[in-house]
Parts: sequence; C-alpha cells; structure tokens
Amino acid sequence: MRQTDRSAFAAFFRAQHSTHPQRVDTLYERTHAPTPEADPVVVQAAKMRLAALVAQLAVVRTHQGTYEHTIQTILEEVPEAQPLATLPGIDKRLVPELVAALGPNRPEEPKRFAAASDLVKLSGCAPITRASGKRRTVLWRRACDKRLRRTFYDWAMASLSWSRWARAYYDHHKAQHQAHATILRGLGQKWAKIVYAVWSSGDAYDEARHIEQLKRHEVVWALSL
Repeated sequence: MRQTDRSAFAAFFRAQHSTHPQRVDTLYERTHAPTPEADPVVVQAAKMRLAALVAQLAVVRTHQGTYEHTIQTILEEVPEAQPLATLPGIDKRLVPELVAALGPNRPEEPKRFAAASDLVKLSGCAPITRASGKRRTVLWRRACDKRLRRTFYDWAMASLSWSRWARAYYDHHKAQHQAHATILRGLGQKWAKIVYAVWSSGDAYDEARHIEQLKRHEVVWALSL
C-alpha cells in the first residue's frame, strides 16, 4: 500500500464504492507518512527471543507427539474405544476424552454412569429448570465437569459437518432465533444420550438408523431428511 501512488490509491476506493471520498486524501497521507524505526538493539533482542521460543516450541512438539502416540497405542487395547470411534465428528482428540469420561464397561465391575441422564447432567448439557407458581426459569447448568462440557460442545460443533440430523437440528433451531451456544448445548445433550447407548451396547453408531427413528417419532426438524 505504501508503494501505491495517489491516483491508484483513489481508484481503489472508487472501485469499492467508498461512501466517504473526501477522506481518501487524508488516508493516503496517513498511510504514506514516515513511520518510526525500531532501535537496532531492540530488533536484535527480539530476534534472539523469537529464536529461543521457536527452539522451545520444537521440544514441546516432540513431547506432544510422544503423548499422542502413547494415547493411540493404549486406545487400541481398550474395547470401549472402537464403537465410540464410529460416531460422526469424533477425532483423535475427542475419542480419548470420551473413553476416559465414560470409564470401563465390564459386566463384573460397577459403571461410572448408571443412566444416560447422569452423563448429560455431569457434562452440563442439560439445563436447570426452576418453577414457582406460574413462573418457570431455565438456567445454564454451572455445576458440572467443565472439561467434559467443553468436549461435548466441541463435538456438537464438529458434528454439524458430519451428521445430517445434527445439521438439521441446528438449522431448525437457528431459524427459531435461538442462540448459537444454546443450540450446541442442546445438540450436545442429544449426543450424550447417543454416546451412552453406543458405549453401553458396544455397537457401532448407525446414522441412517438414527434418522429413521427420528422420523418414526415424527420429529419436526428430521422429517425432511
């Protein structure tokens, strides 16, 4: 921009249909005004600091790769991880988080969650409803596992690109002028119930089967799928 002459500078604003042509000359003068130069000592110190930070980042990345490889190796030996990996929108980060949150599913051992509703509440996906007389208030659930809440929020967001019914759910509620975060929490609640069913049964997730169930129950936002 600093190498542009005045005529080319003005032509750019005309091409963009600028509504303030009287400000073009002022803007040109500002963009071509002399700028202060940094002290050479400051520049040299900044370059040295940047080099040190890059070197540290390289070490961190090496250790991160070791962690990720170890996690994937462990997951291959965890039977609960295989059906969860079939869920849409799940990546290599979310599968370990869900496996760790749900725990083992062995007949002879007690389960971490007795029902899907327990997972929904712990993850913060389910709101709190308070009623008094004719007054009814729906509140965001703050007492929950914050990390697990973020897991379901991220998953709900990612599933919009991988699940037809998730996208239909989002678009329907967005058309009802609901807030983005509210819709994702509601979608996360539905995914929490599904992931509990997949974890409990050990069966792979079937998108087509789930859509058919939604249609069978005449869910409004799923009828067009």
